Amino acid sequence: MAAAKKSSKKTARKTAKKASKKVAKKAVKKAAKKSAARVANQTATATAAPAPAAQRADGLPETDLLIIDSHAMAYRAYYGLQGQNLTHPITGMPTNAVFGFFRMFFKVLQDLQPERIAVVWDPSGGSFRREVYPEYKANRKPTPDDLRPQIDEIKELLDKAGFPAIIVPNYEADDVIGSLAKRFGKKQRVVILSGDKDCYQLLNENVSMLRGSKGVTEFLTIDPAWVQNELGVSVEQITDYMGIVGDSSDNIPGAKGIGPKGASKLLQEYGTLKEIYKHVKEIKPDGLRAKLEDSKELVMLSKDLATIRTKMSEVAAIEAKSLATPDYLQADVLQMFRDEGYNAIYAELNRAAERKAKAGDVGASKTNRSQRGSEEKAGKKKAAKSSAAKGDAGEEAADAGEASAGPRLQAADPDRKYELVDTPEKLSKCLAALTKQMGKKKVLTVDTETTHQEPRPG
Repeated sequence: MAAAKKSSKKTARKTAKKASKKVAKKAVKKAAKKSAARVANQTATATAAPAPAAQRADGLPETDLLIIDSHAMAYRAYYGLQGQNLTHPITGMPTNAVFGFFRMFFKVLQDLQPERIAVVWDPSGGSFRREVYPEYKANRKPTPDDLRPQIDEIKELLDKAGFPAIIVPNYEADDVIGSLAKRFGKKQRVVILSGDKDCYQLLNENVSMLRGSKGVTEFLTIDPAWVQNELGVSVEQITDYMGIVGDSSDNIPGAKGIGPKGASKLLQEYGTLKEIYKHVKEIKPDGLRAKLEDSKELVMLSKDLATIRTKMSEVAAIEAKSLATPDYLQADVLQMFRDEGYNAIYAELNRAAERKAKAGDVGASKTNRSQRGSEEKAGKKKAAKSSAAKGDAGEEAADAGEASAGPRLQAADPDRKYELVDTPEKLSKCLAALTKQMGKKKVLTVDTETTHQEPRPG
């Protein structure tokens, strides 16, 4: 009996040991499988070495289609030149947004020389996202009172210059931009001019971004490689990333208490939001796991709000030929800016037209000759506007440090004699001559403002 009891105990120990080994083996296998999955996600994130955007010899991205986030540009111009005190020469209204916008606009056009261009604006009344989440963008301040009329002016001037506005009701500019990038980016090089990080999700080997970096004329090229290095996530992970971190500028909540570093670390380990929540019980520390669990509904909502729609039927209906870049250096366009009182913009475009003509472009030469003829014909009629260019002196001052060509003097009328007064001695001589000419007259009026680099006949 004692022997049977001893044998029973021995068998029980063997059975327990065998079962324990089986459980341990199963646990190790399961852990190894999870570890392999995590390593695969990490490897995919780390080794998906995105190729930088194709660049020209001058370092700028190759461009077939340029897409402008126009509202973002207008705001950047407004705040970037707010201290310049730029005003319209006739109305006296502020023009910092108008001047800054066209400064950026024409510089990018001249630098990239795209075959096509799309000027996209946000619609009035908001988008469908407000219906999904009423608090969306609820924290934004109203558009400044002096910016609203400038945006209208920008749209009007663009339209006159041959750049029609693209606006789709109930959809944000980002959605139109995304749909254009998706449509044309399959076979063409697309560049998006915007500072909105939501647009990072649109980037690929054919689609890149330009973001303002300094003032209104310096830009940073952003491509998938830049996003990977800067944020630690791929462009494919941007919507998941935005779901976690949210976006304070758009009042998108995200996961409370988890910042950019935490979000990128989670995505590097698990790859996607779906995988994060699939393994949420395993996430350490406990505080991080709790934040994810408590915020799951908001995270999913935030991802949806941050996801740009890229299959809009309204965009699919746009004819490609309607996006062809117009000839903005033709005489009528240049003269239009001058007639509207934007002499600094006119001067910049005129310099660009002259550079084009010097490069041997016959068409540009004809444009300049036609332009000069129309200027002389309309000389007396436009003299009042030119001499009343109050505020454009400020534009020229803002222009001085950044113009690509230095100032020069060239008489428009060879029969007139012009003399440069640039020393105290010459000034004294000039005053003596003027005093002699005045005779008994007691008042001398001097216009110290400059409206053009070339003297023009009155």
